[in-house]
Amino acid sequence: MFLCPSTVFSADKPAEVASNQTLEQTLKSKGLTKVGNCFLLESDLNLPEWLRDARGSEYRLAAKIKDRVKAESAFDRAKETVIKWYLYDLELNTKLIAAGKAHSSAQPDIMAEIADIERRLVESTIELPRMEKELEQFGDPSADYIEVLEKLSSTAEGLATHYAELSKDDEVTGAIKRLNSTAGKLKLGPSPQFTLELRNIRKMCESIASCTIPLNSSLGVPQAEVVVNGKFKIPMIVDSGAAMVTLTPEAAKLLGLNPGANDKVVHLVSADGKVTDAHVMTLKTLTLGRFTVRDVQCAVQPSNIKGADCLLGGTFLKHFVYRMNLASNELRLSQVGGKLDAQPPAAGPIKVVPRDGKAPPSVK
Repeated sequence: MFLCPSTVFSADKPAEVASNQTLEQTLKSKGLTKVGNCFLLESDLNLPEWLRDARGSEYRLAAKIKDRVKAESAFDRAKETVIKWYLYDLELNTKLIAAGKAHSSAQPDIMAEIADIERRLVESTIELPRMEKELEQFGDPSADYIEVLEKLSSTAEGLATHYAELSKDDEVTGAIKRLNSTAGKLKLGPSPQFTLELRNIRKMCESIASCTIPLNSSLGVPQAEVVVNGKFKIPMIVDSGAAMVTLTPEAAKLLGLNPGANDKVVHLVSADGKVTDAHVMTLKTLTLGRFTVRDVQCAVQPSNIKGADCLLGGTFLKHFVYRMNLASNELRLSQVGGKLDAQPPAAGPIKVVPRDGKAPPSVK
């Protein structure tokens, strides 16, 4: 009695199916799921979802930037208008004095104009702070985008690394090889979409410049060593609450900054509520890590202030999305679009300035 080919096939098929199921179970234990002719990781399967989040964040960034630019333009126009009103008010008062001396009949009209202008100036003392507060609420529109993109990049690079590790796993490669002996052209991921999107994600990340700066918290406050004007390395307390970079009088003298009567004066409020008048001056460059910001406004503390510290404040930090991790003593700076110098400017030997802002003997 002879067995027909179909009878032989039917007898062998259950064993073959069981073997294939065992092999697929092995791959599943490695986190792989069969999709078409590929075995993919779960993050690869969720690719459309997290790409949608990233692109949504990119769209929101563009919208926020547009809204912020619009608000900034409105605020600048409002300030210019107020300046014009002040100047016109001075002009009208001059005219009023002249009209009074000449006993001119134009006096009432001039006085009415002055009253109108001064009413507008009073209104501006309410409106301008409101507009400024509204502008501050925009914050840095790139912050959310950077956070989403960094998370996306971390996930994508981690997925690529995981696939690379699986491609060297004997259990995985052996299971796929045995499956291919009966099931056709099966392969390990990534999916073609992930391969394409990984290139796009890396390109998107190129628009973000980041660096991590070590902090020194040995004195109880986070300090970073900042290179000022390409010549002096000065320790500064990283103070997100300070509106400006602030220099001690000793550090300012070392940098050749000599405040004068014509320099703008700002009021600095310390943590204990004490108010100090400081002069506003400009630093040519301020370098931290891989970033250099040019023409940075700073407040120079008066010479009678003793035992103060230099502060790394808003006139520098506003250019970045920054995160301070006190647990690891690190400051991470990120910036979108390459607006700043990505490398410190060329300079001669850098002189290290101690915490008190005074030059060491070898520098004098």
